[in-house]
Amino acid sequence: MNAAGRNAGGRSRVSFLIEVISDTMCPWCWVGKRHLEASLDALREDGEDLDADIRWLPYFLDTHLAEEGTLTQDYYARNYGDAETGERMKLRLVPAGQKVGLDFSRYCEVTHFRPTIRSHRLIEYARQRGKQNDMVEAIFRMFCQLGKQLNNVEHLTETAQLLGFDGSDVREYLESSAGEEEVLAKADRVRQFANGVPTFLFTLRDYDDVRYTLSGAQHPDTFYSVLHRMAVQKRRLDNLANNQ
Repeated sequence: MNAAGRNAGGRSRVSFLIEVISDTMCPWCWVGKRHLEASLDALREDGEDLDADIRWLPYFLDTHLAEEGTLTQDYYARNYGDAETGERMKLRLVPAGQKVGLDFSRYCEVTHFRPTIRSHRLIEYARQRGKQNDMVEAIFRMFCQLGKQLNNVEHLTETAQLLGFDGSDVREYLESSAGEEEVLAKADRVRQFANGVPTFLFTLRDYDDVRYTLSGAQHPDTFYSVLHRMAVQKRRLDNLANNQ
């Protein structure tokens, strides 16, 4: 970068705040994460000098899941009115995952869904220690690929240890109520922005009134289009400010 804040190609750096509203039991949130990452990589390959601050916000698809587990058929019937919804979703999920290198075969064998509050609290724990995005990835893999339980303290502790966290500290945290109030407050706030997951909130750091929202695990081209449009807007606003 030169003194004017431009790269060798003459483009000024674009800084994004990207807030992702998700639930850890949602496999499409993991697919959406991959699509977002692919679009950011494509923009960089096309010469954009960008910085993306990605933050994850909690959402609860079902606040009435039993600790011992709620049958997947009952979950789908209660939330979507049709127990066969899950089977139809899997027919789309498996090939969508294969396209981005994700194997959902173990997820398709899940018979019970369990509360996700502990996993969200662990993501909050990791956020406070600078590893939120890594923890989100690790928890999606733990649940969707390894078939482990999102409310199980030992499973979550083992996952945290893979990222270098102290197991005893994590276990003590998860067995307490630490972080629960913060997570629930955030989940309440995001309800004004989302009624489903994943939902992506894009904001330009330098012009925070430039915002876009995308719902669902959109194709990488859709993410690319939004981010590119915002980068163009940023340069236009920079030019207007420089010419005043």
